Amino acid sequence: MTDQLVISLATVPDIASLRAIHKFEGLSDEGVLSASLHLHKQQFGNAKLPLYLQQIVSIAVVNHSGSGKITVHCPAYFQNESELLQWFVNLFGSDVSLISWDMVAFDKPLLTYRLLKHGIVSECFNQLETVALKDKLSNKNGESATDLAGLSLSLGLPEIDSMTQAETTDYFIKKQLTPVDDANRASALNVCAIYQKYQMINAVVLPAEFEAVSAALYEEKS
Repeated sequence: MTDQLVISLATVPDIASLRAIHKFEGLSDEGVLSASLHLHKQQFGNAKLPLYLQQIVSIAVVNHSGSGKITVHCPAYFQNESELLQWFVNLFGSDVSLISWDMVAFDKPLLTYRLLKHGIVSECFNQLETVALKDKLSNKNGESATDLAGLSLSLGLPEIDSMTQAETTDYFIKKQLTPVDDANRASALNVCAIYQKYQMINAVVLPAEFEAVSAALYEEKS
């Protein structure tokens, strides 16, 4: 069985890049953020920055190994995004599938932009088998798509803190990322549980295997 890495990412605006793009050298981080989002909203009608201007501040990974072992990671000890991403790509092997809620529209391109920014080399990243769970469940029909938090509750899974990027950014600026990591870890666990149930209803895994993995997920301490 292929190792499965189920991931969830949390981001904040890339303040350093925004400072360089808009030539806001004399402003504080808070000033750069406020002014940049104001300009973006004036131009595009919203404050949602493109993926290349988003910085990853938390990566949660549920590793479901081919032997059935479950391990959960959401490291908080790296000094910067580059170190965090290097740790992440070191998890890849030649026989790994990468799974996330929104792999196509968000996670895979975001990771590509951030690896590009930091010049991080990975022979495996673009060769990995990937699974976009949201697209699988909706059969790529946007009208049928749902949100992870709501689906989780409907399936009896633990509640997820659907933290906005503004809330994540506030914690980041205050250097208090523990709530962000906790919410991110919960999202990754629920994505893994939902994916396993999807595999079960498609007869890819047996019900007993699904029950064993589900129990292990919420017992595992990172």
